[in-house]
Amino acid sequence: MKMPGDLLKLYAGLPAAQRFYVRARWLVNPVDAIENLVPAEGTVYDIGCGAGILSNIMAMRSDRRNVIGIDLSEEKIALARSTVGARKNVQFRKADALNLVFDKPDTIVACDLLHHIPSSGQEDFLKHIYEALGDGGLLLVQDIDKRPFHKYLFALGVDLILNRMEKVYYLESGRLKDVLERIGFSVEMKRLDKGYPIAAVSFICRKNKKV
Repeated sequence: MKMPGDLLKLYAGLPAAQRFYVRARWLVNPVDAIENLVPAEGTVYDIGCGAGILSNIMAMRSDRRNVIGIDLSEEKIALARSTVGARKNVQFRKADALNLVFDKPDTIVACDLLHHIPSSGQEDFLKHIYEALGDGGLLLVQDIDKRPFHKYLFALGVDLILNRMEKVYYLESGRLKDVLERIGFSVEMKRLDKGYPIAAVSFICRKNKKV
């Protein structure tokens, strides 16, 4: 899918290598499909925001969203901050998502992030998010399934190239759904790999209201 012109303009002044990285992320990841799942208003945390592509498109498509992009990489946060300009409904912060103190989030998005957290820490991270959300709060997870196998292999290759051979920890989608439900979320799973080369799947997770 072609990158929207207004989004592309935010990155137009970057060096060629960074522009290539941004375009590659857009072409490989179902950013547009994830944005469509996010409510049109409220405080939205984009955990592992990288260069800010998803954060920016969420903020651009609804000024009723207050978008906060979080990433551990100083380099990526600096890149993302360079795109903000005078806009007031998007900001970027360098922070460790595993220990982040959230400020009343309505929605938390973890797009292409979970498999970068070691397997032993994934459930604790998801529990941390569950506790941060209020009753009825929304968590959107987009990650990589292990089927179809050729798309899984492509995703693995992209991760190794774009993330400098960093080790990844993919979890089969059925097992991840079980983990999310065990924590307390109501979960709807939706495949997002149609038209994309990676085995992308989303988990729409709602924190049940107390009765």
